[in-house]
Amino acid sequence: MARLVLCILAAVGAIAFIPAPASAASTLNVPGDYATIQAAINAASPGDTVLVAPGTYAGPVDFQAKAITLASTSGRNVTTISGGSTTPVVTINANAGEQPVLNGFTITGGSNGGVTTSGGPALIENNSITNNAVCNNGGGVDASFSSATIRDNVISGNYESGCSGDFGGGVSIGGAGSVQLLHNVISGNSATEGGGVSLFAAAAAVVDSNVISDNNTTSGPGGGIWVVNGQSQVSITNNVITGNRGFPGGGIDESVPFGDRGAFIFNNTLVGNVASPGSAINMEGFDNQANIVNNILESSTSASVLNCDTLYQAQPPVVLNNDAISTGGGTAYAGSCSGLQGKNGNFSADPQFVNGAAGDYHLQFSSPAIDAGANTSAPTLDIEGTTRPLDGNFDGVAVTDLGAFELAAKGIVLAELATMRAIVSQLSDPTLVSTLDGKLVDAENAINANNPRRACRDLSSFVRTVKSQTGTGNGHGDRSGYRGDPDLRRLNCPAATAV
Repeated sequence: MARLVLCILAAVGAIAFIPAPASAASTLNVPGDYATIQAAINAASPGDTVLVAPGTYAGPVDFQAKAITLASTSGRNVTTISGGSTTPVVTINANAGEQPVLNGFTITGGSNGGVTTSGGPALIENNSITNNAVCNNGGGVDASFSSATIRDNVISGNYESGCSGDFGGGVSIGGAGSVQLLHNVISGNSATEGGGVSLFAAAAAVVDSNVISDNNTTSGPGGGIWVVNGQSQVSITNNVITGNRGFPGGGIDESVPFGDRGAFIFNNTLVGNVASPGSAINMEGFDNQANIVNNILESSTSASVLNCDTLYQAQPPVVLNNDAISTGGGTAYAGSCSGLQGKNGNFSADPQFVNGAAGDYHLQFSSPAIDAGANTSAPTLDIEGTTRPLDGNFDGVAVTDLGAFELAAKGIVLAELATMRAIVSQLSDPTLVSTLDGKLVDAENAINANNPRRACRDLSSFVRTVKSQTGTGNGHGDRSGYRGDPDLRRLNCPAATAV
């Protein structure tokens, strides 16, 4: 009996010391529950959500190192946090292992930057960070010693003011950390160095699948991206970098210190950037371990396209499988890279974009950049999430394409076939239906036989027939409204798009 009592007492004691469950997370509404965003944050506990109705709210806002979510109910187009005097508009200092979230705002009017973050894995997503000034670094976003993820934002029109020597007009990433800059539009920003993005001793930062356009430096390097100082072992992949201006390095400028590895620059499309030297990429310092692989580098100026400076060493970076071309008389491969054209998979040819003048940098089926890359270490997805590598030229071997876009030719044709069959199903003339069905069967057989050019011909014939037999008052009475799927242009089927 004594032993039984002791066992029961022990069990009761154990139950008595079971911790109480954590309180459920709360939602604090602004302005429903609190008049200001900061008042709601002050009252919030870790795990809570501060939910903000449409409107314009005064900054600055400080997360106070709390792991909370600050989100809008209706998105960035109708919910604004405006202004900050001596501090950024939004400050997020995250503790290690905690993820505060900023989602769905326009952040604007800051006089000391838009958003600053440091420490743990903050998530900054779906915001418009625009028209902020800074006299320091990071006009739009400053991520210092951070492991933040910055994704799906529009970061535009941010600039330096009141001083010079700033860097990272759009985004500044610096110090030990693992920042991921993903799927953002970074445009129209300016700074002394790194008009769009600066990576200053940025450790293992990842810059992937962004559109970085029309940024500029006022007097320094790296119109689109500037990489500098030790431990900047960054990865720059799948980006479209266009229309940027720097002095030098219009698209990317990297200065590699002694003993550093340098950046890995894979599968980017750099077009129409301006600088001398290196309108697309300028490499400096001890850069022989940096990798420049599977990129499309196109320029229309007389400056060199890929320039590898020889001041500190004569050995070039690892330059493999790139298409570098100037339509303005510039040298495609310059400096220590000058002997690389025609070697190691590097060449100079028109990449044949679908419509480069309109900013469509998908590849036509006839592009020399199709299946021209190196599979080793290439990103496994392209900028749109298409799997890499694919067999783009239908030779039976899956090889990575150059640039940010992988051509999924077979998938495009099959999707187009589905669209066309839906059109045929709406027609009433049995003779016309039979004719069109036959053309679609021919196209499907051709694509399954790995003959995209024949499939292209059959699809073009389909479109010509639809145009001539429907919607023209010829008595059939069938008006499909078909005008050609824009994706079909990626297969370079001109007859299929002339409708």
